Amino acid sequence: MDQEYVAIQSSNNEIDVNPASKSNYQSTAQLQAYKHTTETLPVTITMEQALSLNEFEAFVSRYGVMVEGYQLRQLEQLPDGTYDRITLMASPKRGKLIPEGLSELRESPNFIGVIAIYGNLPGQAYERTSNDKNVFTADITAQLLKEELQGNRQIEDMVSSRKVTIDVNVPNLYWELEDAGIVQYDEAIN
Repeated sequence: MDQEYVAIQSSNNEIDVNPASKSNYQSTAQLQAYKHTTETLPVTITMEQALSLNEFEAFVSRYGVMVEGYQLRQLEQLPDGTYDRITLMASPKRGKLIPEGLSELRESPNFIGVIAIYGNLPGQAYERTSNDKNVFTADITAQLLKEELQGNRQIEDMVSSRKVTIDVNVPNLYWELEDAGIVQYDEAIN
């Protein structure tokens, strides 16, 4: 498969790769087969609308998501009366999905909610998760891209002399949903 990659950085025996274009999969059949052949799927879940912290906890429990990290949206009022979007990144700490400091966000009037989830999903839960009314997309392409990279000659040449980990970053689409007007707020945002 032909694929362009950018930001290949080699440090501390880790390579971060960001795809520059879509891979040329034969069809969605490859993704359909993949989701049924593996026990857990690395997933980036972009929400259609932000989840409150309580809804987020219920969502994770309902689908068995093994959360590695998540993004939250908060709005900050600017002097001109518009609002700026603030993105916070969080991850479970000491067995708690929502660390104590983040729990205080429940009270904040400018807190919007959880906008994206990164982690692993049981293969059998993929269909239900991706069809959830709150989910815009549940992207499972990270593992496919990683497997494709492991067979890439350029990567093989870079890593032939040492053991490395390949980390494929699949971004969520929430910011784009806001910009396109799919996600809207009562307040005007920048």
